[in-house]
Amino acid sequence: MTCLQPIAAAVAGVVRADAIAPPEAAVAAVKDYLRIAGDAENALIARLVAVAIGHGEDFMGSALIARPMRQWLACANSAWQRIVRAPVVSIDAVEAVANDGSATALPIEAYAIDIDAAGDGWVRVLDAGAATRLRVRFTAGLASAWDELPEGVAQGVIRMAGHFFTHRDKPDETALPPAMAALWWPWRRIRL
Repeated sequence: MTCLQPIAAAVAGVVRADAIAPPEAAVAAVKDYLRIAGDAENALIARLVAVAIGHGEDFMGSALIARPMRQWLACANSAWQRIVRAPVVSIDAVEAVANDGSATALPIEAYAIDIDAAGDGWVRVLDAGAATRLRVRFTAGLASAWDELPEGVAQGVIRMAGHFFTHRDKPDETALPPAMAALWWPWRRIRL
């Protein structure tokens, strides 16, 4: 393998997810929670729902609503590498990425993939060829849509977005409140 170590070491494990459009049902639920009747605050509430979903994903270590993601891999490493975001629904491709950003899928015999019972995705690169950078494309998420999320997870997002809305002029009070942590704790993925 001819992977450039400094590049791989700097980016290995970094995950990029496609942007998630805040579900209309979530925006409506936050408006109900805040007792807002008009549509004047819809854009702000939609942004706050997206931020609350991000906070939930970071706290739980899980993607909430399934969507495509990408993660850089250490291409000089032939050991199994865990996909950071879970639960993994599918592993779609392992790609060699050129310096200009263009990507070419590795042949199927050049890598192995696995999704274990806990929803963790694993990739093992057997032959990176002349690749200098590698990334894996995958889909991860607890549910395929907002209305399929566990009630506690959805309620945590609603309350977090409401908290952001009511404290938007007080940036020091935007940390994760204990009530949201309690709602999300049962779904938190903990690594030892």
